[in-house]
Amino acid sequence: MSIVSTAPPSAPPAPAIATAPKPGALKTLKGFALGATAACMATTVTEPFDVVKTRLQLQGEHRTPLSLPSTTSPSPRLHLYRTTADAFTTMIRTEGPRSLYKGLLPAYAFQVAMNGTRLGLYDPVRGWVQRTVFKGQEEQQVWLSALTAGAMCGAVGAAVGSPLFMVKVRLQAYVREAAATAAAGKGSGVVVVGAQHDEVRRGFLSALGHVARTEGVRGLWRGVDVGVVRFSTGSAVQLSTYELLKPRVRRIMGSAPNPTVDALAAACAQVAVVTAIDPMDVVYSRMLNQKTSTSGTPLYRNSIHCLVATVRNEGVRALYKGYIPHLARAGPQGVLTLTFLDALKRWMGMGVPTPTGRGK
Repeated sequence: MSIVSTAPPSAPPAPAIATAPKPGALKTLKGFALGATAACMATTVTEPFDVVKTRLQLQGEHRTPLSLPSTTSPSPRLHLYRTTADAFTTMIRTEGPRSLYKGLLPAYAFQVAMNGTRLGLYDPVRGWVQRTVFKGQEEQQVWLSALTAGAMCGAVGAAVGSPLFMVKVRLQAYVREAAATAAAGKGSGVVVVGAQHDEVRRGFLSALGHVARTEGVRGLWRGVDVGVVRFSTGSAVQLSTYELLKPRVRRIMGSAPNPTVDALAAACAQVAVVTAIDPMDVVYSRMLNQKTSTSGTPLYRNSIHCLVATVRNEGVRALYKGYIPHLARAGPQGVLTLTFLDALKRWMGMGVPTPTGRGK
């Protein structure tokens, strides 16, 4: 006698379900992409000011400017550029208009690495700091959360982007026209400021490889200590001041969130940023552009030595070399980056954080 099983047929195996990315991780990735995009858009506009700023910061270094003979001035001047305007006109006259965009590719790469990281991490880090450290929605707690998160994200971004910033500085300082006229034994009126790194002629990726081969991996992160301090300070001041000023400007103007209000708050924040970080920026530029001697000894042993040598040889005012072009560059850069970022967030439906923690 056969026994018929009354057990229900086994259910077919459930289809595999693809694991969707966590909403928090996806939002962070979007923040990285938007931060990098906004920063690169701003860099396209402000790069000429960044080039001039770098040149002004490097000139007069150790009171030993590098110069070529000039047909118009038999005794080379100690300072090539008298003012920011003079730097612009001199570079255009002797190197051509394209010289104002030297280092643009590594500048883009740096913005992706640094500001993509910094701005992409800022919202989640600020939320975490506010929930776990300051634990409140009062204005002071929100501001301290923004200050702390800005410093943390700035430090991480600086460490990630430091090698790219080095190549950017070296490309901005390099004068191809001077090398050509020197080889021909002719004078051109071109005066070179800062050390010249011929390897940058082959592109910034080749320059990175050259530094790794000749100075080691540590050479790629030369000056990263002052870079971390510089960018963490700048990021903390920028983002916390921006967060603090936005609601105040809106109340004064009686306006809802809009690009004009955001731009005004960002402009005020950038003045504070440049004033706070310009001395560190001068030291950072000099650390990254220095050359080692034939014995392998660098011009500056470390960032403190660079700071002391600069003040001793050129005076305290040297720490604010390039302040005007730095402000002229950082002002629009910060304003455009922050307003582009807020506009992109609204366009993507991500919302813009406000002091109460709600997106608007």
